[in-house]
Amino acid sequence: MSSDSYVRNFSYEWLRNRTTQVDSHKGTSESEETFLEKTGFKGSDLKDKLVLDVGCGTGRFAEIAMNFGAEVIGIDLSHAVEAAEETFKKNPRVHIIQADLFHLPFKPELFDVIYSLGVLHHTRDTREAFFSILKHLKLHGKIAIWVYAKELGRLYSEYWRKITPHLSPGVLYALCYL
Repeated sequence: MSSDSYVRNFSYEWLRNRTTQVDSHKGTSESEETFLEKTGFKGSDLKDKLVLDVGCGTGRFAEIAMNFGAEVIGIDLSHAVEAAEETFKKNPRVHIIQADLFHLPFKPELFDVIYSLGVLHHTRDTREAFFSILKHLKLHGKIAIWVYAKELGRLYSEYWRKITPHLSPGVLYALCYL
């Protein structure tokens, strides 16, 4: 998938549904529960830490890390960063940057904690994406990566991934709705 179609499709989805998964907007703890389950972190792992949220989207998990006392830098390639910026505009502990994870504007070994949930498998090369972010983790830092499992459902999704990048976001959204 080209980065242009990635940006177009994810931007459309997350700007259209900017608060769908953000706990403070929904009044739930669903994102917090998902975050803890998929990262294996405890709140104490994040308190007073500099954290990188790779593929932050609208800020779903950045909010959780912030609530546990982290200073969070969220990066995303899509325009979903606009929604995240709006969510966190009054919070000095969350910083949102539109950036390509393959070319991050940070020095090596800067972050105490890095996480990326459901993002790296959407890149052109999952392994390369992992190593691109890993170099920004401090020695003895903590990292959590969650990618989709390779299972039967994933095999079917590979078929659709060849078709859907060529559809307009509106058509794609309508098909998903059906």
